Amino acid sequence: MSDKEADVIRDRLAKLYKKHGTITPDIIIEDAKDEQSPLHAQFEWDTDVAAMEHWREQARAIIRTVRFEIVVENITIRPPQYIRDPSAAPGVQAYIAVDKLKRDKVLAVEALQYEMDRAEGALERAREIGIALGLEKDFSRLMAQFGKVKQKADKAA
Repeated sequence: MSDKEADVIRDRLAKLYKKHGTITPDIIIEDAKDEQSPLHAQFEWDTDVAAMEHWREQARAIIRTVRFEIVVENITIRPPQYIRDPSAAPGVQAYIAVDKLKRDKVLAVEALQYEMDRAEGALERAREIGIALGLEKDFSRLMAQFGKVKQKADKAA
């Protein structure tokens, strides 16, 4: 998405927020139904294609719910049973059982790096919100600590 498109979308969301006093997915969808709305092109309007996209997302949610149990010194951990398969071709969403990663160090390292990158992205988003709320120092410390952990994970690879 270009900066210009992002600006148009941001302006439209601001207009909708001002009009409704809040912003919800339903408000955005209702606005986007109008072909003149700048949000219209952001949606898949072919219901067959949209339904398949929705079903895939539901399947992903189901996959994410399956956990297995590890007990380490009286601490029970329930990591995901399946995670994104780092060996899958680009653009292909496939999942691999975590216990299989124990037997393949290369895949294990790739999977851990992928998860760390996802975590870093989520932390960066939280940091930006934290800065807007006046918590810059706290997030700077958190990001520095996370960076150290990520380096250790990279070295372990």
